[in-house]
Formats: sequence, structure tokens, C-alpha cells
Amino acid sequence: MNLAIFDFNGTIFPKETIPFLLKTWKKLNYSKYRLYKLYICLSPLIVKYKYPFFTSLSKEEMKMRFMYGFPEIFAKMSEDEIDSYFFKAEQKAEQYYNTLVIEEIEKFKKRDFQLILLSGAFIELLDYVGDRFGFDEVIGSTIITDRRDELHELSVLSGSKKIAALKEKYCSQDIDWDGSYAFADSIDDLQLLLTVGNPVAVEPDQYLLQEAKKNNWRVINNKREI
Repeated sequence: MNLAIFDFNGTIFPKETIPFLLKTWKKLNYSKYRLYKLYICLSPLIVKYKYPFFTSLSKEEMKMRFMYGFPEIFAKMSEDEIDSYFFKAEQKAEQYYNTLVIEEIEKFKKRDFQLILLSGAFIELLDYVGDRFGFDEVIGSTIITDRRDELHELSVLSGSKKIAALKEKYCSQDIDWDGSYAFADSIDDLQLLLTVGNPVAVEPDQYLLQEAKKNNWRVINNKREI
């Protein structure tokens, strides 16, 4: 079996997901009180993210903390209400999707590949993205569900955890990793890209771009290919 694995943040969706979700909450006229309360809770982290010289945390670590903090906005909301919000958010996000990546998804749908959406974003959002584009499998962060079920272990799907989740999902399958593809934008996804025989860097950050050039990987950048 061959896999075609697509990241969401920065790959299909070129914006930062948490800021987008916050703006969408406001545009959809959800509770201003909840929004302001969350901003107050996250304000120290927002300052550190804007001015990274104030902290020793990496951007990826700060993004993970945003992920842990964001679900507070859903306190006491029902599962249906939360799902409704993410449905509306995905509808708003559609206008920003990278058309070149969407073209790649459509090409793989015509071939004998298993399409995987693999991201650290909230699974509640990714499920709607998966439905839109016809992904065979969607793997993402389950923080909101974990909190609702009062599970002790909360985990953002990031870095090496993506690989672990992917291989656990397909542990019983005979995967042709050399014949598989992966599309991602960040150096944090380097391990994923190294796992497959056909890595593709999409709008890569400077560190991933260096790796891509060094290894002669395909690069999709600024609506042109390198």
C-alpha cells in the first residue's frame, strides 16, 4: 500500500490555525466574554510568541501551549455546539486553502494511494477538512475530546508523535514507504518527510527549505515549483 500524507497547518491551510479560530469565533458572533477571558489567559504566551527573545520556548512549544489553552473557550458547551463551531470555521477556512496542494490531493485520488490527513490541529476541524477532500484517514489532536472525557493524558500531535500515530494506525498494513509521499511545510515535520521516499516541502520555512535543497526534494513555493 502507498500513502499520500498531507499536513494541514501551513500546507493545505497557509495561515496559523489558532489565530484564525479566534478571529472566526469573533466573526461568527460567539460569546465575547469567553473570547476576552481566553485572551487574558493566553496574553503572556501571546507576548512571548510575538517577542520570542522574552522566552526560551521554541515556536513549536509555544504553539503546543496555545493548543492546550484554546479549548477553555468551549467550557460548558455541548458536543453538538462545539462541532457546529468547527463546521462553520472550516467553511470559512476553505477560501484560503492552497490551490496547488488541493490539485495534488485530487491527483492522488485518481491513483491507487491511501490519502492521509495528518496534523497537530484539532481533530474536530480536521474531520470536516477530510470530508471535503475525501481523505481515507484523518489523524489529529484529540485534546477537546480528552478533556470532555476527563482523561489524564492530554497530548498535542506534533513532531515525532505524528510518526508514532501514523505507524500505529498502519501497523498491520504492508506499507511501501519508499513509494509513499508526504507534503509538509515545517522543519518540525522533517521526520515525517524522511520517512517516505517522496517528500515534498510546501511553502517551507527557511530551515526546511535548506533541507529540501540539500536533499534535492521537490518544493512547492509561492505558487511555483522549485
